[in-house]
Amino acid sequence: MNNKRKPLNERDEQVLEYLKSFNVGEGPTKEMLQMMLFKEINKNFERMVRFSIQKLRDHGYVIASSSDKPGYRLTTNKDDVKHYVNETRKRAKMLMATARKVEKSYGLRNNMSMRLTS
Repeated sequence: MNNKRKPLNERDEQVLEYLKSFNVGEGPTKEMLQMMLFKEINKNFERMVRFSIQKLRDHGYVIASSSDKPGYRLTTNKDDVKHYVNETRKRAKMLMATARKVEKSYGLRNNMSMRLTS
């Protein structure tokens, strides 16, 4: 793991405080976060919200999200964490399978190396 994490900026801190304002098991959607931060919704702001969520996760905050329940939730609930981790691993496996298929179709299977970091 890279110990040189980018420090949290003001936007990241705002997202964290907003997440903390919700009851346990509840959380804001990406649209709610965009409105809270930027007062409008667009793809660029959605990307910025996702970057802030990722940075907070990289700093050790457990922010669960899932495909079956909208919103981001700060949690310490073991079942929520397991569900989030399982979904994330499943997505990662699907991405790796796609990358292998593309490598193979372009004859790059043995020429390209991928480095995974945890």
